[in-house]
Amino acid sequence: MRAVIAIGLLAALSTSAFAEESGPPSPPQQPQLPGGVSISGNSFAYPNGNVVQGGIANGQVYTFGGGLGTPYSGQMASWGDASSSLAQIRGLLTPDASIYASATQVTRGRSEAGGALGYRALLVAADQTAADDLNARIANGDFLATVSGRWNLTADGWSYSSASAVTGSGVPGLGASQMASAHQSCGAYGVEATPTTPGCGAGSFSLPLYFAPTAGMIGGDSLSFVSTVSLYANANAGTAGATFTPYPGVATAFVDPTVTLANGVHGTLILGDNGNVANPVPEPSSWALMLAGAAGLLAWRRRKRR
Repeated sequence: MRAVIAIGLLAALSTSAFAEESGPPSPPQQPQLPGGVSISGNSFAYPNGNVVQGGIANGQVYTFGGGLGTPYSGQMASWGDASSSLAQIRGLLTPDASIYASATQVTRGRSEAGGALGYRALLVAADQTAADDLNARIANGDFLATVSGRWNLTADGWSYSSASAVTGSGVPGLGASQMASAHQSCGAYGVEATPTTPGCGAGSFSLPLYFAPTAGMIGGDSLSFVSTVSLYANANAGTAGATFTPYPGVATAFVDPTVTLANGVHGTLILGDNGNVANPVPEPSSWALMLAGAAGLLAWRRRKRR
């Protein structure tokens, strides 16, 4: 019996010691400010029987298979052979954000290209009074800007294409009802398309852009509000089962939006900035460095006067 009691006491002591060492539960981590710009995409080309695959990840080109891709510098990356099979992706942020994809297939096989461009929309109020007004609008469920633009889709032969625009995705503090999207398709897989196929041609879209305060985010402040815009373009040509018979086709997809502030909203709109918000609060370590630098400067000036 004593042994059982001793074991129980030891277990209780070890449990309490462990509780003391572990301490109180750690506070929840602050949400991270969304990244400034991201460009990614994938491609597959089948030139003269040789498979070429490649893509863009965070702006860097990668390629594997029977060929090399052209370097990406915010303009174009392409894979394949232009005379028989070619897949291309292009993403631009300036002067206007846009994403473009194209696929061309003349020989047997299939070519496909898909690109995604995501960028941050940062709204910086002029002062705290303006920021309080924006916070009141957000609490009322209002969107602070509109993303409107155009897309153009083509498909000719055995091909199809599509384009999409999405707002508010991946923003801490925004719910599903505050994300909006628009999508358009031109043609379908395994069906021969013409310029008059439903969904092909030029079109337009308009989406609300909701913002979230950045005050509680790492790198945020009380004057800044954040949202995101994401663009997708996809193009496909040929058919996967066309091992011996060519099914030629050409497809392109392009989407190009603009962001407009809502009536009565006053602030500076920054699109795609890779740094922190416009007026970040310095970290304690930064304050220490600045104070040390100021102290050193004062000491240097005093010695110079002597």
